Amino acid sequence: MEAIYNISLILLVLILIFLPVLLIILLIKPHLLNNRSFIKKPFSRGKIISVTVLIFLVSFFGFGGVMAATEPEYVKRERAARQLAEEKAKQDVEAQRRKVAEEARLREEEARKPVTKQETKVEAVSFETTERRDGTLPKGEKRVANVGVDGERTITYDVTYQEGKEISRKEVKSEITKQPTTKIVKVGTYVAPAPAPTPQPAPKQRLAPSSVYYKNCSAARAAGAAPVYEGQPGYGRHLDRDNDGVGCE
Repeated sequence: MEAIYNISLILLVLILIFLPVLLIILLIKPHLLNNRSFIKKPFSRGKIISVTVLIFLVSFFGFGGVMAATEPEYVKRERAARQLAEEKAKQDVEAQRRKVAEEARLREEEARKPVTKQETKVEAVSFETTERRDGTLPKGEKRVANVGVDGERTITYDVTYQEGKEISRKEVKSEITKQPTTKIVKVGTYVAPAPAPTPQPAPKQRLAPSSVYYKNCSAARAAGAAPVYEGQPGYGRHLDRDNDGVGCE
């Protein structure tokens, strides 16, 4: 049976190969067939095609039937295995398609669900300014003793998104993560004292006329009073020619 199957298979393959070639040759040169002695009526190209198709169908179904009747068991098993493999491949492709579709559906559903995430925001905390009185600075003058620096406040929120859009925001924690530095300004309070008034020279007191009198410097020297200073007994302008307050120098 296996030999009949193999012979039928070979003949069918040969017919499938050579019959189209023969058809082409006869269509191009129909005289190769019509010149035969057993051909009483010439064949037209239409008849040649019809006869060729008829031979092909008879051969195909004839040898195909023989092959089907004499098909060996291993061929049947191989064909059944191929069919099972093809069916399994189709099932795998279908299962993969359904899996992809299910994953896409789940992603869409997940995207539509509200999702809450924690987010943080840092805000500046303004520093304070303090003034301190300083007696070493002139009154009204100001001088920065310590530069102020802003601090930082970290705020934590619970933010809910749906389909990529924010739908709610709730503050859950707020804390100062960096303390601000106070700005210190010194304000002068020193007032310089008023300058002391310039003392006025005391008016010269006029001395009462002295009873001592020297006619000239010779007399003053003879009396042992030279030199005679202004204000002393015996001083006189006639004895102080340069008017420096000392007579008989």
